[in-house]
Amino acid sequence: MVWDTVIIAIDTILSDTNVVWDTTVYFPDSTIITSDTIFTYDYDTTFGAVDSFDMIDSTFADSDTTAYETQDGWFQMPSEPGVDIRDIFFIDEDDGWAVGDLGMIYHTSDGGVNWNQQKTEVSRTLRAVQFMDLNTGWVVGYDGLIMRTVDGGETWHKQFLGSGLPNHFVAMSFTDAHNGWVANTSGDIYRTINGGLTWVRDFRGFDRSWNGVSFTDETTGWAVGFDGRIIHAEMEQ
Repeated sequence: MVWDTVIIAIDTILSDTNVVWDTTVYFPDSTIITSDTIFTYDYDTTFGAVDSFDMIDSTFADSDTTAYETQDGWFQMPSEPGVDIRDIFFIDEDDGWAVGDLGMIYHTSDGGVNWNQQKTEVSRTLRAVQFMDLNTGWVVGYDGLIMRTVDGGETWHKQFLGSGLPNHFVAMSFTDAHNGWVANTSGDIYRTINGGLTWVRDFRGFDRSWNGVSFTDETTGWAVGFDGRIIHAEMEQ
């Protein structure tokens, strides 16, 4: 597997799978810039995660356990107080999942009007959630936790659990039911090609946390992290 990248800002690039990553760009003042410069963020107003952002109709979660939706403006929706919500993912306009502290997973089937908790039997913080359809999805979290469901979240099965070393997964990106990547706070990115049955470390060499990873297909992706790190990868099939 060969990785090709854009701009370099890391001195040491190593990979367990002979993949070469480069990095790019530092954004000052913690400013998030999109093609439309939709919003900026600072340390006084910390958004835990943004899955999609559209000024007309989108949903995201913040660190105060409140779900919001846009319809010509933001308004508060019912949520569970006392537990921080870390990420949210909607597969369509009705069905979505929210994850957070203490192994919390909530599901809505009516666009967020009502939320039902799904049992996980874990108490670790969950940081990211993604579904490929109404049945198949994954969550990742602290202590190297990765879980998968094939029944819409009625049951969750552990696929990976890290050692006692710092290995907190904070972001993930699946392009189909087989190919996925997860990023952790130790600067590692892991990949699966079989839906999470096995994981291999695809990138190492960054000594700080990644905050997000996104792939458009099984060959092209990006990851972002602290200190303005952005890396781009293109791999051979």
